[in-house]
Amino acid sequence: MVTINGKIEKISAISLLDYLEKNKYRIDRIVVEYNGEIIKKDKFSKIMIQDKDSIEIVSLVGGG
Repeated sequence: MVTINGKIEKISAISLLDYLEKNKYRIDRIVVEYNGEIIKKDKFSKIMIQDKDSIEIVSLVGGG
């Protein structure tokens, strides 16, 4: 089980990038904290989501 934005999800054998794309996140408009560390976008494809990981995804929204 993985905690994503405070919700527990059952995920197996998927990269962080694949998870984000599958869930329709706009990669150019998000910041990801993976197990307490901010991850650079070029590392998303190298991180495999593992059991007990904690992920926070923050979407950046413009406005005025």
